[in-house]
Amino acid sequence: IFRDDPLSDTMEQALPALHALYSETDPTTKKQADEWLTKFQQTPAAWQVSDQLLSSSDAPMQFRFFAAQTIRTKVQFDFYELPADSYGSLRDSMLNHIDRFRANEHQPIHTMLAIALADLAIQMDHAWPNAVETMFQRFGQSPESYPTLLEVVRMLPEENNNYKLMTDSFKRESCSQRLQAATPQVVQFLLNLQCPTMQARRKVLECFLSWIKYTNLQASDIAQNPLIPECFKHVVEGGELSETATDIIVEVLRMCAPDINLYQPVIHVIMSQLGGLRSKFEALLSRGVEAALESEEDRILQICRIYVEVGECLVPLVMTQCADAQIVSILEVILRCTDLSSEEISSIPLEFWHRLADEVCRHPETDVKIDQFQGVYRELLSASIRRCTLSTSQDPFQADDEIAAYRQRILGLVEDCLEVLTPNTALEHVLKSLLSGQQQGVVVQEAHFFVLTMVASRAEVRDGSVLWQLIQSLPPLISSSAPSETTEGAILH
Repeated sequence: IFRDDPLSDTMEQALPALHALYSETDPTTKKQADEWLTKFQQTPAAWQVSDQLLSSSDAPMQFRFFAAQTIRTKVQFDFYELPADSYGSLRDSMLNHIDRFRANEHQPIHTMLAIALADLAIQMDHAWPNAVETMFQRFGQSPESYPTLLEVVRMLPEENNNYKLMTDSFKRESCSQRLQAATPQVVQFLLNLQCPTMQARRKVLECFLSWIKYTNLQASDIAQNPLIPECFKHVVEGGELSETATDIIVEVLRMCAPDINLYQPVIHVIMSQLGGLRSKFEALLSRGVEAALESEEDRILQICRIYVEVGECLVPLVMTQCADAQIVSILEVILRCTDLSSEEISSIPLEFWHRLADEVCRHPETDVKIDQFQGVYRELLSASIRRCTLSTSQDPFQADDEIAAYRQRILGLVEDCLEVLTPNTALEHVLKSLLSGQQQGVVVQEAHFFVLTMVASRAEVRDGSVLWQLIQSLPPLISSSAPSETTEGAILH
């Protein structure tokens, strides 16, 4: 049915192939259709056939999605096939197409065409120097077309950083400069836009996120931007906008991190919002940690992401102002997140603690900085033991790869604690914890010994020392009996 001659790759062949792909029940025929259409997408004829399918009002929706997907693929990978004098007509045709598919039921087609238009603006380069202005003129005049404007404008910076797009670095740099020049217009439009629905508001925030992430906004502009406090409000309230709002706050903090002095006004705004965030965090956990993680894990994770990013951004301030009430509060929340019984959440702060330990240990051991942070890292060491504690139903010798990998990550945190506390201090802490927790069962003991595999190898114990006396107490500590056929017995034996 499907010929391979590129010269015959016409609408007459494409339609039966599409029909076979989407409607045929015979697997062999469907496979043949899929293979033919994949080859067809790589031919120059695919440009015109896709354009005709998108223009056809009676073509099935699946056919038109295939056409939009093909146009996107051609612009991304095969733009060299087009003569320069056809660029303008392709652009005009795609602008018309995307306008026709703006209804909600056509969203997948609309998104494909938005990506294709963004890619086309990059590929055309100086042949379409005012792409952003064109979008505003075409789709920024009435509320009905605002969703199209938001989606295409969101895609522009994202696609300029999409390295699957087959274009050269000169075009990317040229596009980057044009986007930078258009940033004030885009941000002002987002601020002025009245959103009648939650979906519309999400599109605004997603567009703002894209431009925050991939363009350079001025510190004073961000500090005065009301979207930043709004994002904190969405995170505190929860709901469908909270994840995008979290992403925006995280990106703003990453923008600030390289130069916190330059972005001091932005950091001031963010710090002023942390009080409400901590209150929500504590309110969520007040019903009980396990209950909160059961019903609100996503919200707790979002708050954890923000606090950890604040900590990473402000490491220099943490070092110089570690007694400041706001800094102490930030460390307390991050420490609490590290000790939550969720592998995903408790793993988020690990890189922060590693970086902070590195900063603390840059100073001589006698430096006051070591003393100031020892309390925090003692608590982290205790948290590490708790996080390494398996449930009574788990056998440490048969733990699955995910649990084993998580416990190894926690050992990395233990190593950071050793750097700040010194190995001997850490060993003493773990042994005292083992003595005080001996009534809590074998799984707690096993977690201590697991942590000791890291701590003990680094410590130096002398006869008669406090550490030696603690070690002498270990034999009776682990002599408790348990049936060998139980999990506890297996761990002991």
